[in-house]
Amino acid sequence: MAALFVLKIVLDEYMKNIRRLQTRLRILNIYPDVYITIGRVDDVNVMLLLMSLIPEAQGNEKLRFRPISSINLRVGKKTVSSYRENSKGKAVTKIRNYLNDCLRKHGYELSPDGVNHFDDLLGEVLNNAEDHSELDTWYAFGAFLMSNNEVEEGCMYLLIFNFGYSFYDGMIGTAHKNVEQTKQIQGYISKLSNIGASVSKEITTVLAALNHGYSRLKHIDESRGVGTMTFIESFLGLDAGHVVNGERSELQILSGNTFIRFDNDYPCSIQGRKVLALNSSGDLGVPPDRSKYAISKTKMPGTLLSTRLFLSQDSLMQISGNE
Repeated sequence: MAALFVLKIVLDEYMKNIRRLQTRLRILNIYPDVYITIGRVDDVNVMLLLMSLIPEAQGNEKLRFRPISSINLRVGKKTVSSYRENSKGKAVTKIRNYLNDCLRKHGYELSPDGVNHFDDLLGEVLNNAEDHSELDTWYAFGAFLMSNNEVEEGCMYLLIFNFGYSFYDGMIGTAHKNVEQTKQIQGYISKLSNIGASVSKEITTVLAALNHGYSRLKHIDESRGVGTMTFIESFLGLDAGHVVNGERSELQILSGNTFIRFDNDYPCSIQGRKVLALNSSGDLGVPPDRSKYAISKTKMPGTLLSTRLFLSQDSLMQISGNE
């Protein structure tokens, strides 16, 4: 889903620029040589259909999930000429209502406090996307599918992307301005090096950047560095460890060359202390689980946040019972 989301963004921006170019030319018949056709893998075709990249898709009883609905690609900008053009608030409302629609299919919905909490969380994530985007633009998409099991289970996707600074580039670029947090991160890197751990400086820096209190903009605002971890923590709180077709809920972040995925194998709170370390000790100076991260040879020119949340009546009852 994440790869198709980026493809959708690239194609939409490509077509937007083609149409803009057409208005400046006498010859207006410009057609890009980009064609997406129905493939051989039905599960992929379902995702293409949800992205509106193909007009139709055939399914069968072997499909893992069947498409139910999706949110059209939402595009927002930080710089707007009037209040009416501010699309962030509209996107937050649209996505929150969509989440509620998905929950209602299982007999649940967000409480008034839950609505406010979700709006604050998503607004913070989109703020981060704006602040770290060199192009002043962010993109969001959501989709909902149902499994073909006898017990119907839902799968909700939410994806957010911005072109701009990666977590690592942002932290390194402002290291001289954030002296104290740079010392802390360097301490974790040195500790890992001293024990011979094969964890790259980039992975350690990005993991630290995802924790409370760390931000490339810390020197501008001391309160920065809470939104991403809070969003991850809240997402994992909606996951009851449910397994559907052998798959689990997870949140993935691809930023620059760094890929990290989160699930409930390692909770955000360990012994009363909030930390994202991807290990059982909750210590950034201890190697993270190798299965939870990777370094890509190809650099993503920005940050992609991708969530996949499985929903069922049993898992939602378990979550509501723990509150």
